[in-house]
Amino acid sequence: MTGLMERIMDYLGNHRYLNLATVSQDGSPMAATVSYANSGMTIYFSTGRTTNKFKNITRDSRVALTIDEDYDNWGEIQGIQIRGRAKMLEDPSEIATAQGVLSCKFPQMAHMPKNIDFVLFKIEPEVAYFLDNSKGFGFRDKVVF
Repeated sequence: MTGLMERIMDYLGNHRYLNLATVSQDGSPMAATVSYANSGMTIYFSTGRTTNKFKNITRDSRVALTIDEDYDNWGEIQGIQIRGRAKMLEDPSEIATAQGVLSCKFPQMAHMPKNIDFVLFKIEPEVAYFLDNSKGFGFRDKVVF
């Protein structure tokens, strides 16, 4: 595994929320904040069947996401940009894996009401960037999967 991949997975593992962009029915982008957990470069999240995220992804699986934090100094900015495909999980073993990964990061999931109509998704990256302005304004390393 390359140093860049390790850096990206470390960043993924040390954050809890991402900004997910999906493609709406008219082709315009829509963004939402999502809690997530990852296993390697596979990212898992859940959402309700009535959300725009669900409707958009089940019609068009293309997604983009960012993970970052607030910086006062632009020269210190670091973050991740990922473009890939989201897939609703239907296989029981994949669902169990996603639930395990999410429950480990978010123990409060054990106390969620059982009657909520949530589904699980995974995002498989196609390309990822690690942004690091400490190496120069706008600097980013790229990984293609």
